[in-house]
Amino acid sequence: MENTRGLIDLSPEMQAKVNEATSRAKESIMNDEEVWDFVVKNEISDETINRNISEFTNYIRTRNNSLAAGYSPFLRFYEGLVITEYRKTEEGKRREIEYKTTAVLDRNSIVPDKSLLNANFNNYIHKPQTTEEAVLKQACDIARKYLAGEEFNTIFKGSVGAGKSHLAMAIAQWVNDQARQKRVNKTVLFFDVNELFRKLRGSIEDKHSYWTEENVLTMIKNADLVILDDLGSESSFSGKEQATDYVQRFLFAVINANHSIITTTNLENPNLVYNPKIVSRLGRSSTGSIVDFNGIEDKR
Repeated sequence: MENTRGLIDLSPEMQAKVNEATSRAKESIMNDEEVWDFVVKNEISDETINRNISEFTNYIRTRNNSLAAGYSPFLRFYEGLVITEYRKTEEGKRREIEYKTTAVLDRNSIVPDKSLLNANFNNYIHKPQTTEEAVLKQACDIARKYLAGEEFNTIFKGSVGAGKSHLAMAIAQWVNDQARQKRVNKTVLFFDVNELFRKLRGSIEDKHSYWTEENVLTMIKNADLVILDDLGSESSFSGKEQATDYVQRFLFAVINANHSIITTTNLENPNLVYNPKIVSRLGRSSTGSIVDFNGIEDKR
């Protein structure tokens, strides 16, 4: 059988059409100011341009799409070949940093009550000259300190439904938003403790689970601020008054991994449930940031 893998001879009519299409493509390419400057700068011959028409065309076609994706294409000339390469734009670099920092709050937090995501300082219901106003002011002061980079723990304790979770989330959202606006690299995490331990238990049997102890501790270690919401409610107690050994061990690992933790709890005396060393460490450097919600009416 005749070898057909070589060049195919075109009919005169077909060759004319190919030449016409090539000429139009070349004209379009040379009308692009950026490409023209590139050709002149590199002293590229007509013959070389003809060999690289497809690459020039592809570059022009993808240029705007690449910019939208956070990448800036550029042309390089190497041994007779035109090559399209890409580098990150400043916007692309900003997006990458944001993905690793301020976007973490939305991506990796555990918030079963989605209405809590709308919590902020402005919509915390309070009356003037009341405990409600006092805890709101304390929360605002604490948020400013965390944004400034201070490391300390905070405890919100007291009545059920008094707004502890609301103000803890308000701090998380405010610090995160301010960090994004000021281009400050901050990572904030919010964990509902009960749901967190449920996911951790599930990962023991599900080897493909994202919520392994190792992953969670890595997230906590890399965060600038961590909120542990509703400590003491976790179902890991297994009907006992005291937390299980696993819960105690994990909490020790958490407080060793991060030095800026906000804890909310309804427990009047956490020492009855947790190892006193855990309670002491959670209160470490928390002078002025132990916020008492007792006496506030249930807002639910």
